[in-house]
Amino acid sequence: MPTKKFRSTSNKITAVTVWFFAFGTIAVNLVATRVSIAVMLVLLVIAAIAWLLFWRPSVAVDEVGIDVQNPLRKTRIDFANVQAVDGTFGLVLLHNDRRFTVWAVTGRDSAIAREIFHNWQRQMPN
Repeated sequence: MPTKKFRSTSNKITAVTVWFFAFGTIAVNLVATRVSIAVMLVLLVIAAIAWLLFWRPSVAVDEVGIDVQNPLRKTRIDFANVQAVDGTFGLVLLHNDRRFTVWAVTGRDSAIAREIFHNWQRQMPN
């Protein structure tokens, strides 16, 4: 099975919307006669936070395990070490008695959570 990479569609839409308004406001500010550097810096910080929280999170699934990229941490989890998978309100993996919430899979992405759950079940010994 080739590696499949997922990002939440709603997160991508949110990130692009924030970037559109932030960079649009920066463009208007640059055209205006009075340029406010402080406002532009705040908007750039907001755009960076939107990237960190909404665009960066991803999950990649291959036949051996899952690569989880959350905003501040990247984790590799092998299916053999996953104790439980919960896809009720997003995706939560229980690995070595630690819970990993996958930011890239939100409640609306239940098909992705189901696919990861089925891949995990196939790896489980009978």
